[in-house]
Amino acid sequence: MDKKIDDKPAVGLVAALAVVPLALCCLAPVIFASGIGGIAGWFGGFGLAGAAAAALAVGVIAYALIHRRQARLRRGAQDSCAGGGCTLDARSHR
Repeated sequence: MDKKIDDKPAVGLVAALAVVPLALCCLAPVIFASGIGGIAGWFGGFGLAGAAAAALAVGVIAYALIHRRQARLRRGAQDSCAGGGCTLDARSHR
């Protein structure tokens, strides 16, 4: 009656329950933008391949914009803390 971890079907479900919310929080804007790009491509008359290409393009652009903004905010946080005293303020990052 010694079961391995591969024999337990609930392990995959528990792992998915732990990983899916994290992935959705990080990738939700990209998934949403890809959906909008796909719908716009479909209604634009591009067909299936064109809609998929539009969805991919919009998703890549959204990911790049999010990544650029996060990098800029990290640089700003490092610059404001460089003088010894950290002066982070939520209003300064708008």
